[in-house]
Amino acid sequence: MNGQGWSNSACSVNCHGILLSGASVTTINSGNIWINGLGGGIGTTNYDHGMQFSGATVSTQNGDINLTGKVTDGGTGANAISLGNATVQAVSGNVNLTDTGTLGTGIEGFGTASAVTAGNNITYTGFAFSAGTHLWTWTAGNTITVKPYAPNGTLGIGSTSGQTMVASDTVLAQMSAPNFVFGSATTGNQTIATGHDFGNSNVTFLSDGNITLAGTLTKNSGTGTANYIFEAYGDITNSNSAGITAVPSGVPHGAINVTLQSNFDGETVNGGAVNLAGGTIATNGGNITIGGGTTTPTGSVLDANGNITTAATGYAQGDATTGSGAGVLINDTLDATGTGVGGNIIINGKGYNSSTSGGNSGVAISGVVTVKTSNAGTININGIGGTSTLSFVSSNSGVYVNAATISNSGSGATIVTGIGGAAPGGSNNDMGIYVHNGGFKTTGSGALW
Repeated sequence: MNGQGWSNSACSVNCHGILLSGASVTTINSGNIWINGLGGGIGTTNYDHGMQFSGATVSTQNGDINLTGKVTDGGTGANAISLGNATVQAVSGNVNLTDTGTLGTGIEGFGTASAVTAGNNITYTGFAFSAGTHLWTWTAGNTITVKPYAPNGTLGIGSTSGQTMVASDTVLAQMSAPNFVFGSATTGNQTIATGHDFGNSNVTFLSDGNITLAGTLTKNSGTGTANYIFEAYGDITNSNSAGITAVPSGVPHGAINVTLQSNFDGETVNGGAVNLAGGTIATNGGNITIGGGTTTPTGSVLDANGNITTAATGYAQGDATTGSGAGVLINDTLDATGTGVGGNIIINGKGYNSSTSGGNSGVAISGVVTVKTSNAGTININGIGGTSTLSFVSSNSGVYVNAATISNSGSGATIVTGIGGAAPGGSNNDMGIYVHNGGFKTTGSGALW
């Protein structure tokens, strides 16, 4: 179905591309449904939706539903896709919702609540969510994906503004799925400013720019283990002392495995660092993995004599934009302890290859903070210092610990490997491992290598 509203200034209101009112569009077997609506009007006419479903049903048993709308008029109240007391259901397939424009307010639910349901995936690629009341539910059997339509369009999650597209807390509260993906390989910078509880759902944040964690993600429900994955082609940082916690008020609510993976495109010139300051990542026994590159970071493996048999892989890469030069800078508490279980902690970083300055540690853990795990949890830290092209600059250490405590209270091993950087003509403090105050502590049976 392809519909276009009347493109004329004489159309004062409701020149939709497609209107389904009390109607149904259904395929019984595996046929896909395609509905494309282009809103009409010229100038400042109002409510010229790409498509509006009012008391309507669009359904398929085994096929996919594809709804693509666009607003072309600059008047008020228009949406690419407008749902009122409507049902959009792909029983075993996918629902793909797309807004290809930059006018109107994207997609909305109005009137009596509507339901968008897919046995597999729901994907919204668009410009915006309507800022009004979101009278709908989105339920997917597999994954809900939200991403901007415009290449390099920025994305905000939660209470944030200024991005190309924002999925507010109100929007998030209407969505249910085992997996969520926010962003894509063409999404620009992403800001996560929500404390939304995703329960046991797995959540991936993906950006071809930088990711900023500006609100503390909190797991308040579900006794299972969720995976929170941050994949940024550039840097991963936090602001407002934001963190991630699965232990609200000291009450266990399942675990979170946290992966922070910068430089996700593996680009070696501009790099992509991880810089965390002032917050806490507490996983209730889940793993914490911090690194970079195109594959999931892994730690070093040693033989019985402490010799490296398998080198660590997947390093965050220091750059000029985070201000530290470190591949990974931790001024943050990392807590992988849990009741009867401890998560594994991996931190891999390479320092910035700077033309002017030192301080390009591979991994820098600085401040009165703690990195800790328990029980069978392990700690595996691997750093490669950067280089400086100027003579006599310093502190390109592989691993730099300043006033921080790395603590393991269980049976798991603590492994630290560091390779110092360099500068021509001689330099200072380009050490493999440099500990200034603070230090390493094991209180269980785990070895320290």
